Amino acid sequence: MKIEENITFILEKEIEQIESSISAILKQMEKEREIQLLQELHHEANRLELRRDEIYEKLEKIEGD
Repeated sequence: MKIEENITFILEKEIEQIESSISAILKQMEKEREIQLLQELHHEANRLELRRDEIYEKLEKIEGD
């Protein structure tokens, strides 16, 4: 019975380590996804600013005519 208890204990510890590793990997993936989304948002904001500037330029030309 002692051998089975030792094996069970070892397996439980290994499972805990695996779960901990998986949790750490998932947290890292979540952070990476957040960074990617922030980069995409920043890119879109830059694109919209450029578009806004183009529209203002067109409006100035129209008002100047």
